Amino acid sequence: MSRTSKTTIYWASQVLGWSIFYLMILGVNIVMDMIVPTTNFYLYVIEAIISSILCTHLIRYIIIKYNWLRTSILNIILKSISVAIASAIISESIEYIMTLVVPKDFYTDSARNIITSSKFIGSVIGNAILFSFWLSFYYTYLFIEKSRKHEIKNLKFKASKNEIELKNLREQINPHFLFNSLNSIKALVEIDKNEAKIAITKLSNLLRKSIHLSRKKLITIKEELEIVETYIDLEKIRFEERIQSTINVDSETFNCSIPPLMIQTLAENSIKHGLSKTIEGGVLIIDIQKVKSSLNITIKNTGNLNKMGESEGIGIYNTKKRLDILFGKNAQFKIYQQDDLVCVEIQIICKSL
Repeated sequence: MSRTSKTTIYWASQVLGWSIFYLMILGVNIVMDMIVPTTNFYLYVIEAIISSILCTHLIRYIIIKYNWLRTSILNIILKSISVAIASAIISESIEYIMTLVVPKDFYTDSARNIITSSKFIGSVIGNAILFSFWLSFYYTYLFIEKSRKHEIKNLKFKASKNEIELKNLREQINPHFLFNSLNSIKALVEIDKNEAKIAITKLSNLLRKSIHLSRKKLITIKEELEIVETYIDLEKIRFEERIQSTINVDSETFNCSIPPLMIQTLAENSIKHGLSKTIEGGVLIIDIQKVKSSLNITIKNTGNLNKMGESEGIGIYNTKKRLDILFGKNAQFKIYQQDDLVCVEIQIICKSL
């Protein structure tokens, strides 16, 4: 909220609040047959509203100028009592001065019998209590506003910290991914130069896409799968029949958002730590489905979780960390052994781009 908006709300609250209060007092006095509404009475009501606004505005000015909120609670209480009494005396003095010009001809006989010589002191006490109530409301507002600003400051700090951490995590992916891909091509060069050329072309296209997309916080499933499919094709050139891959995707998930290279990193992990460790190879199954508002991603590969040590790998750690930063409790990650398959399950509350 802008400073101008806050100022407008403050003055509107002051005028409206005091006007409603004194109109209620007017109604009560009329019902109790204490006054007869006259022109002079309405002048006194207007005077009471204006003096109350001026006194409370002066109190607000003093609180802000001398920064009372930075002092102790006891100090605030003592100062508040003092300023409430001083304001009450000022307000009642203004009314007394006004009586020298405008007579109070609006009291009924029953009201005059109640009025005594102690009216000034009684009015000061009443106004002091009234200003004390105003102070309690104003302090409540100040503490809420201070708490809100502190919360916004913490959220901005957390967002800045998360942004830096996400950037560091993304920067871990590219060198790791490039290193593994180059190793795959290196193995092909001595075996089949033509296949190596094809692999280099695919790697070039893959890197161009991955570098562009990895700069984003989130990308669509459709964009991610383009990278994943190219990466698997590249690995199949190296491992041939040892990799049997299947990708099942619900078309409704294409626009759902995930961290860039997340599925690719897990697929790479599966091949490097699972399929490549066995002579006969195995299967890589990627299943992406949408169930109500939940995006469910399952990646299975032939292998043994205990032997692979995947739970300590950079791919698993990186994925968990990014999901936690971007989605918090709206994302869940599980890795477990199911017969001869290592399974990774990710569940995200779906967000469409």
